[in-house]
Amino acid sequence: MQLRTSDLAKLPQTVAQGQQAMTLAGIDFRISRKTQQATQAELIRRAVDKLNARAAVVAEALKVAPERMRLEELSFGPESGHRPPAPFSARAAAAADAVPAPALDAGTSVQQLTVSAKLRIAAP
Repeated sequence: MQLRTSDLAKLPQTVAQGQQAMTLAGIDFRISRKTQQATQAELIRRAVDKLNARAAVVAEALKVAPERMRLEELSFGPESGHRPPAPFSARAAAAADAVPAPALDAGTSVQQLTVSAKLRIAAP
């Protein structure tokens, strides 16, 4: 069984209630698809800005006019940020026994984007 929620305030109580009938195998936290898409869009903008800055440095070092630098290829590598569920051992309690709600603390999620580019120097 898999449960998805965006109501983190109620999650500990929901987990505790579920543990009265079944064993919890793990908890996996991920950012929402909407947040992930917005984050990826921002990472792409930053990557392209850095690429443009590096292209200008390359042009200057080669003593080539910056407008001669042409982007020939741009590719994005695999996205990361997914981690397998963290093990969380718990045994289902007897129906009469109360199961305490787990303590859940805030954490961070790392989003990365690998970018590769190929530049060509256009003829003058």
